[in-house]
Amino acid sequence: MSSIASSVVWVFILQWNLGSMTKNGLMRLPIVLKEVRVGGGYETYMLAPMRVDGQLLSPMLDTGASRFFFIEEEFLKTTRSSKVCADLFYGCYQCSTDLCRARRSEQYYYDGTCAYTAEHRGTLELGGKIIPNADFGLVVKYTPQRCAPHASLGLAPFPSKSEVNNTPLLDQLVDRGFIGKGDFSIYFNPNKGDGAVEKGELILGGEDPSKFRGPMLATPLLEPTDLWTVTLGGLVVDGQSMLSSSTPLDIDSGTSNFWLPYFAFLAVRKTLETSATTAADRPIKFERTRKGTLTLPNCTDRSYLPSLELYFHQRHRPKEFSDSYYPDTRKDGGWPIVVPPEFYVQRFADGQGEKCVLLLHYGLKSKGSPLIGLNLLRKYYVHFRSTRRQVGFAELAQTDDDPLKSVAMEGVEEGELILGGEDPSKYSGPMLNARLFPFANEWIVGLEGFVVGGQLMSKSNLPVYIDSGTSRFWLPHDIFTTVLHTLEAFATAASGRTLELEEIREGSFALPNCLDRAYLPPLQLYLRQDVFGRNFPNIFPYKLDSEEWPIVIPPELYVHYSLVNKRASCSWAVTPKARRNYLQSE
Repeated sequence: MSSIASSVVWVFILQWNLGSMTKNGLMRLPIVLKEVRVGGGYETYMLAPMRVDGQLLSPMLDTGASRFFFIEEEFLKTTRSSKVCADLFYGCYQCSTDLCRARRSEQYYYDGTCAYTAEHRGTLELGGKIIPNADFGLVVKYTPQRCAPHASLGLAPFPSKSEVNNTPLLDQLVDRGFIGKGDFSIYFNPNKGDGAVEKGELILGGEDPSKFRGPMLATPLLEPTDLWTVTLGGLVVDGQSMLSSSTPLDIDSGTSNFWLPYFAFLAVRKTLETSATTAADRPIKFERTRKGTLTLPNCTDRSYLPSLELYFHQRHRPKEFSDSYYPDTRKDGGWPIVVPPEFYVQRFADGQGEKCVLLLHYGLKSKGSPLIGLNLLRKYYVHFRSTRRQVGFAELAQTDDDPLKSVAMEGVEEGELILGGEDPSKYSGPMLNARLFPFANEWIVGLEGFVVGGQLMSKSNLPVYIDSGTSRFWLPHDIFTTVLHTLEAFATAASGRTLELEEIREGSFALPNCLDRAYLPPLQLYLRQDVFGRNFPNIFPYKLDSEEWPIVIPPELYVHYSLVNKRASCSWAVTPKARRNYLQSE
């Protein structure tokens, strides 16, 4: 934009994947498109769910600004409403220190709003990593009063000058070695159907070639600029050129719209109506609502509209376009970036019914250059390369994979139940076959070896029920006690300080510091594969046959986040009556 606070407990359930980091210096964050009504208009925001000091927040991606900030809960309650945080899709950061009222800095946006933020530090969980002492801002004032504040993950290439140091998130990740460079890319699931929630990925640190196909069109940034500003050499609608000359264009994920010079907007609107009228063989025109929004009276008429074709300069030398033909630039490798009508005329549904809104506008008050919302370019894989000062576009790879199949805004991890057999395309390598106990009418296998931190926890062939009806790992009391002490000893050695699970109430234990999860070892389960079984020494065997490998449960799966009454606890509970032990989900 050139522009709900909660804490956690650790529980033994499958983890909601907030992203992952790969070996090549990339960090991957899930993103979603959120359609909202703002005042009298409609917007589509790109949100990136993440945890900040254990609180689930969803800042907006903003390639038009560099600041990284969230909305402070107390500010919003005192200036807007005591209940507004519950309905705010960004979430509210609940601050527990006076440092939230530290020195302020300002971020002005093209629409006349200003976010006043205080410097703050906290722990982020994103990209599969815990990032302590991360710098971010907290909105403690937002003007004008009538405008709703927003939270922002700024991705502008070069930070704006400010008296208060507010290091962009990308710079922090590069400086601390989480990613290799300040480049990033964004893509959305190409298989999304109209009306479904669109999901995608923000890839920090570079690109993923498996997510696009064919060549990448690279357009250079203008000099000098602190935004993602490129040169739009041609805008073609139904074979007609809409621009009299090339113009700078900001690529901005902080807006949903395509802001054009006034005369270009008039030409585009007229050409769209003429083209649709000809295609439908009846008059089709946009109508203006009382709030000034242009809409199609009948949403089905969107199918008669032509696509918009954007031609970006690939070199600093401009190209010339005539007024009445498609530019033939294949000779020098150029091709248009196409914005289909289902993107620039978006269907919104609210309490007032369904509307198809034209996302083209004109007349920015305080911004000279046109700008286009990144949501309009989601037909492509977009690579923002600050190291080379360019933006790249490539066709999305056609795949059945959902980039966020395991991630949902509500914290639901998705999967697939395949009835009748297996799908070999969903796994790799050999399959370990664990033998069921004879005469059992349940899924009971033998646990021959249970290893934690290199130490064997059980020497007997322990029957284990594989049960999707529970989210816990139930163990006999003696084995549980051994596992508990081994985890403490391993974490103490790894951290260089004493780490113990404290009993917070009878039979219930907790980690004093939730960040200490990083020092815990994985659990390794060796399942029985044949009738005769095998023997394990007390110390974890370093060399096993190739077919003998453990089922590994990492600490992020057996010790996990869950929201509970805005209180932070990392609890491991015991059921004294049954003398069985489990990680408690409260």
